[in-house]
Amino acid sequence: EILAIKYKWSESNYQIYVYTAVIFGLGIFGYIWHQTVYGGSDIAGYVVFFFWALMGLITIATGLFTPALAMHMANNFFIKVPLTDRISFLEMFL
Repeated sequence: EILAIKYKWSESNYQIYVYTAVIFGLGIFGYIWHQTVYGGSDIAGYVVFFFWALMGLITIATGLFTPALAMHMANNFFIKVPLTDRISFLEMFL
């Protein structure tokens, strides 16, 4: 906000800069978090970065964190749960 006042940015420019910083910031945070928690994972770093950046974009677009959280939980479900367990879980809804 101090830079916006100093350089006399318009409100729309300020929002663009903040939203871009939030999206990239969350992508970087997700990448660092993934490397710390899942250091031995073979998932490429750019995939993790873009997944978290997409979650940031969804959060900004909706104004809510819950859609991004649901996306993250669904992603973890389909990655961590074996295929046979996923099929039996999904059969409950058919």
